[in-house]
Amino acid sequence: MKILMLITSMEYGGAETHILELSRYLKSAGLTIKVMSNGGALFEKELASAGVAHITAPFNSRNVFDIMKSRKILKKTIKEFKPDIVHSHSRIPSFTASGICKKFKIPLVTTMHYQFKQSFLLKLATKWGDYSLYVSDDIKNYWQKYYDLRDGYMKKTVNGINTSLFGAGEDTDIKREFGIAPSEKIILNVNRHQTYSAYSAFKLCEIAEDIYAADKNTRIILVGDGELFGEIKADADRVNARLGFEYIIMAGRRSDTHKFCKASEVNVDISRSALEAMSCAKPVILCGNHGYLGRFSEAIAPKCEETNFTCRSYDYPAEINKVLLGEIMFCFDPGNKDIVEADVKYGAAMVAEKYSVKKMGDDALAVYGQAVLKYRKDYDFVLSGYYGYDNIGDDALLFSVISNILQKRRDLKICLLTKNPKKVRNWLDGYFCNITAKHRFNFLSVMRAVRKSKALVFGGGTHLMDSTSSRSFGYYSWQLRYAQKIGKKTILYANGIGPIYLEKNRAKAAEVAKNLAFATLRDEDAYNYLLKLGINKERAYLTADEVSTIRQNGYFDAYKKDFREYIKGDYIVISVRRWKYAGPEFFGKMAAAIDVICRMYNLIPVYIVMQPKNDRLVSERLSQLRGNAYFADVGGDIEKTLSIVRSAKAVISMRLHTLIFAAAFGVPMIGISYDPKVTGFLKPVYGCGDYTIELAEFSKEALIEKFNLLMANEEAARAKISGAAKELCDRASENAGLFMRAMEYM
Repeated sequence: MKILMLITSMEYGGAETHILELSRYLKSAGLTIKVMSNGGALFEKELASAGVAHITAPFNSRNVFDIMKSRKILKKTIKEFKPDIVHSHSRIPSFTASGICKKFKIPLVTTMHYQFKQSFLLKLATKWGDYSLYVSDDIKNYWQKYYDLRDGYMKKTVNGINTSLFGAGEDTDIKREFGIAPSEKIILNVNRHQTYSAYSAFKLCEIAEDIYAADKNTRIILVGDGELFGEIKADADRVNARLGFEYIIMAGRRSDTHKFCKASEVNVDISRSALEAMSCAKPVILCGNHGYLGRFSEAIAPKCEETNFTCRSYDYPAEINKVLLGEIMFCFDPGNKDIVEADVKYGAAMVAEKYSVKKMGDDALAVYGQAVLKYRKDYDFVLSGYYGYDNIGDDALLFSVISNILQKRRDLKICLLTKNPKKVRNWLDGYFCNITAKHRFNFLSVMRAVRKSKALVFGGGTHLMDSTSSRSFGYYSWQLRYAQKIGKKTILYANGIGPIYLEKNRAKAAEVAKNLAFATLRDEDAYNYLLKLGINKERAYLTADEVSTIRQNGYFDAYKKDFREYIKGDYIVISVRRWKYAGPEFFGKMAAAIDVICRMYNLIPVYIVMQPKNDRLVSERLSQLRGNAYFADVGGDIEKTLSIVRSAKAVISMRLHTLIFAAAFGVPMIGISYDPKVTGFLKPVYGCGDYTIELAEFSKEALIEKFNLLMANEEAARAKISGAAKELCDRASENAGLFMRAMEYM
């Protein structure tokens, strides 16, 4: 793979060091790297020594003629070098490269290193490319305020530290070079001396005489260069003149900052410089232009990570000079040796674990692997199901299938068949990338997508059945027959099967079943049904519904909130739907039973809408029959639904996936079985049919009786559900691994 890196210049700085270390790592991993910038004597030599070519372009200038010159150089380089990825690290190169990359169909990756001031013109001139890396959450959140940047196309990375270069140990060269006595303690600051980064250097000059007064066996070294170098040097010279010797040493721009870190006793730094000092096992006081966090310790580590060690949004203490002086003296006090050493040890371990060059490089490689798929015209597989109908259960199913597969392998390109391509694609872009959506009833589009893919996959749900409609069966069986006819793999992923009543449909199902490449079935009934249809037993696996993994899904965390705090009391969740065999009489009995149950147990009824088309009207009317009922029309939000179900006293549901949500959190539940899939799920969970009511046998008395039994055995039921949920989750977790094997990705 060939990567072309772009940056304003390769002068001394954090972003430049980031590119240098990233280029070295990627080069060692076998990639071909070139860097294009306005140049920089120090880092150009470092790049050359690593075997990375540098190309000069005036990316440091906003002058129109310089931008035109840069475009010309970039076009020529792309034609000759033919990179697979262009990776830009600053605004002007990104703007310059954006149109060119689109023209040549080369993915543009950007890394967000900073927060810049915004204006109308600057916003027009800022291009974030196709995929973005960001070095801290606050930077990501900042840019998402101004641009339509989707989480699925963004990945968090780190400022990778070369821990072999910046490692524990001492260095005597620096003290010898600057005439510092071996016993003198160095207070170090490494930074660009610019308006946006020189705060800590000025502060050290302000308190230098106080430091010397408190401990005469100290020296301050300021490493760096920039537009404020002269001003800082003037402050240092005044201090030195008053003290009568060079107490503050202005070292200027250096490429051997690791030696300074090793020679130092305390570092007053932020960002990469702070991490480098921590990697050298040195105390670090976080103080910079964006704020103040103080001496690094385990206690403030989360705040440091949140801001990428920049202190952004953390205010300065009222008497900053006094506080900073106190922090430095704390590090020198022998009485604090154990505390300081423990914090230093923790910091070094943290850098090694979370901020290594390898971590940074692997993050970039992961994004490159996804980015190269942008202009690829074929798909790894077509994913088909009952998607795009505003059904929370099916949305959760879709989400779980995609996320579990992509957690096994990220560089996959998926074509999704859905009723609402634009809406579903916009939703999924908030989590994943490289998902194309096609309308499920555009038959020519579906056929083209299947032809351009390796496999057709039915992702969850029950599609081979005709209990609701022969049209639905005909549609899905046509997809399978077409894919099999043109030699594509056909896969059932955590599916249900049946019932199939019509003889002609059973014949079609048997035909496609024999030619399935692979199938995982979500319940025993479906597994046995498919075996009867004639699938080779070696290609069929009994697993579980993919939604059973929902609690372990790393993308969701809103369910951790407790809905009881909002509703102010214990409650029961009721999930009902419109159904052809459930008329006014059924819902009247249901309402009467719920009223009795809520009065008996002092519960608030919460009617949740899983699919507006079939649930909203009946749920709203039922909720109006009781004064304190809550109508939860969650607007299709999976996380809100999980939050409501999680904290419920119990769940009564016709909907399968509401029951699966309840099981995931060990919530006692009763199912009203309008479809065999409800019974098929609950029976193995409880090991009996005590908590299922067949729709045809429903009565007010039956529901009350079942609920009383459930409450009498509540703790036992919770324990049984939790155990079953874990087993279901474990079995469902096998789906993605088995799928990868069937697709020959493993």
